[in-house]
Amino acid sequence: MLQGASADSAGYPTEMISSRPHTGATGPADRVVAQLRSGLSALIREQRAAKMMEGLQNNRVQQAGTRFKGQYSEALKTALEGHPHLTLDVMPDAIWYADHAVLEATDKKGDLVEVLFSEGVRSITLETGVTDKELEILGHLMTTPWNEHQEEEPDLQATLWDSELTHIQFELVEKLRDIEESEGGDSPSIAHIEKMISELET
Repeated sequence: MLQGASADSAGYPTEMISSRPHTGATGPADRVVAQLRSGLSALIREQRAAKMMEGLQNNRVQQAGTRFKGQYSEALKTALEGHPHLTLDVMPDAIWYADHAVLEATDKKGDLVEVLFSEGVRSITLETGVTDKELEILGHLMTTPWNEHQEEEPDLQATLWDSELTHIQFELVEKLRDIEESEGGDSPSIAHIEKMISELET
C-alpha cells in the first residue's frame, strides 16, 4: 500500500557508510534491532542464492535460498511481536529503525539501500498480522535491481500499485532518477545530501 504526497566470500560488505550515530539500544528495542538486522541479512543472502541458481540446478543452493527466505520472514515477524507496527526509514546511508542502522549502504553501486532511496522509497512500515506472502512480495520489491530496468518496464512504484500489501505501507516521493532527468546536474543522491547539509547550516 502507498503513502506520501507524490506518492567477499559469502558476501558481507567490508566497508560501510553511515553518517548517523549508533545509539546503544537496551531491552526490547535491542531485540527488535537484532531481529530486523537478522531479517534483512537473510533477505540479502536469499537474493544471492537466487542469483547463484540462475541457469543451473543445484539442490544445495536451492535449499540454502529456501532457508534464508524462511529466516527473513521469521525474523521480521518476531521483531513485530509486542508492537502494532514498525517503521523502517530509508536514507542514503542506511535503512534505519529509530536511531539504529539495520542495513547500511555499501560503496557498491546499485546496492539495496541506494536503489530503494533512488526509487523514492522513504519509509516502509510493517504492521501486526503481516503474512508470509506479503513479506515475500516485500522481499521482491526490496531486492529487485530497479535501476537496471528499461524505461518501458514497470518501476517499483508502478509495481506497488498491483501488489496486495494490506499490512505493509510504503512512503514514497518522486524518484531521484526522474528529478535528475528533468533538472540535470549532479548525481541525485549527492544533490539530495548537499541540500540536506545546506538546510542544516541555515
